[in-house]
Amino acid sequence: MTFARKLLFDHTKPVVCHCVSRCVRRLFLTQDEKWRRGLMDRMRVLTMHVAIDVLEAAVLGNHLHVVAATHPDLAALWDGREVARRYRSLCPDHAWRIRRKIAIDLPAQPEEIEKAVADPLLIAKWREELSSLSFFHKLLKQKIARAINLAADATGHCWEGRFKSIVALDDDAVIAHMVYVALNPVRASIADALDEYEFATVAERVEDLKRRIANGEFAGEAAAARERLRDAQLLPAMPCHPGPAVSAMPVLPGGVENPWLNGRIPPVIEGSSLAAFLHDIDAEGREPAFGKSGCIPESTPRVLAQLDAELAVFAVEQTAASPLMRAARSITAKLDRAMSRARNGAWGNFSGSARSLAEHARATGRKFAVGIFGDAEDDSGRRVKAAAANRDGQAAATAQTPRLLAT
Repeated sequence: MTFARKLLFDHTKPVVCHCVSRCVRRLFLTQDEKWRRGLMDRMRVLTMHVAIDVLEAAVLGNHLHVVAATHPDLAALWDGREVARRYRSLCPDHAWRIRRKIAIDLPAQPEEIEKAVADPLLIAKWREELSSLSFFHKLLKQKIARAINLAADATGHCWEGRFKSIVALDDDAVIAHMVYVALNPVRASIADALDEYEFATVAERVEDLKRRIANGEFAGEAAAARERLRDAQLLPAMPCHPGPAVSAMPVLPGGVENPWLNGRIPPVIEGSSLAAFLHDIDAEGREPAFGKSGCIPESTPRVLAQLDAELAVFAVEQTAASPLMRAARSITAKLDRAMSRARNGAWGNFSGSARSLAEHARATGRKFAVGIFGDAEDDSGRRVKAAAANRDGQAAATAQTPRLLAT
C-alpha cells in the first residue's frame, strides 16, 4: 500500500528524501548518453531556482536516484517578486509569450512577474511548489520524457508511476543514502572507480578533491594541512541558490544565524568531512554487497591516494573514529538488501535509528512507522528489521517479512 507524500512528512519543514524513479517496464530509455547528461544538466538548472539541494545523484540506463534536501524555510524568506521570477524562469507563461512573440527560453519577463505579484494566492502556491519534491521531479523528468518520445516518434509514459521516496529521519540515514547512491554505478558493474562514471555526482566530488590536492591546498606543515583537510566539509553536490536578498541577511527571522550568509553553502551535516565521506564510500565499494554484482577492484587506486602518506592515514583515522560514518554503514547494508529485494524500492518509507522512527511516528500521530534502521542485526538476510513505535514513543526492534513491511 502506498501513501500520499503529504502524509509521510510535514511539507512546511525541511526534509531529506532518497527519491528513486524508474523507466516504464524498466526499459533502458535513458541509456543514451544525451538523456543521462540532459537529466544531470536539468538538475543543475533546477537547483538555481528551487529551494532544494541535491545532496547526491546518479542517472543510470533505466533509473534515477536523487537524495534531495528541501528548504521551505528558505522559500518563505523570498518576497513575491523573487518567487515569481524563479517560477516563471522555470515555467514561462507560454500563451502570453506566444502572443507577444517572446522566446520561451528567455528569463522571466518583467510583465510576467508583475502580473503574478498582483495575485497573492498564486504567489503562495508557487512558493510552496518551489520547495516541493513532486514539483522538482515533474520539471526534471517531464522535459526528458518529451524529448525521448519525440526522438523515438512515440507516445506514452517514460517513467513508471510516481517516484519512490524514502525519508531519512536522522544524520546517519542521510549519509547512508548518499553512500548508496554514490556506489550505484559501481554496484551495477558499469564503473570500477568513483570518478569513472560521469553521470553520478560523486565523480565530480572526487575530481574536485583531486584538483584541490594538485593545487597544493593540503600541502605544507603537517598540523595545518590536517586542519585544512578536516575543515573540508561535505557540501551538497548541487546546492540551491538563496538569492542576493537572503545572502545579505546576517540573521534570519527568529534570531537564527544565516547559513547562506554572503554566498556560503551550508554543509550536508554540520561538521561532516568530505575526506571521510569519500574514503568510506571507496572502502565500502570494495566490499561485495548483497544482491549486487559490482565492486571496486583492489587494483583501482584509493580516492585519497594523491594525499601524502601522513594525511592519508589521518583521513582514514578520521573516518574510523567518526560515529556518523560507523552508524551509516549499518543502514547502508540494510538498504542494499531492501532495495535488491523489493520490486518498487526499499520496504517502508523511512530510514534511521529506531528512536528516530519512534519519534516520527509519535509526531505524526501514527501507531507505527516502518522503515530501514541500523540499530539491530539482520537475521540471515531473508528478513529486514523494522522499527515499530507506539504513540508513547517506545521503540522496539522487530523482524517482519518483506510482505508485511511494504507501506
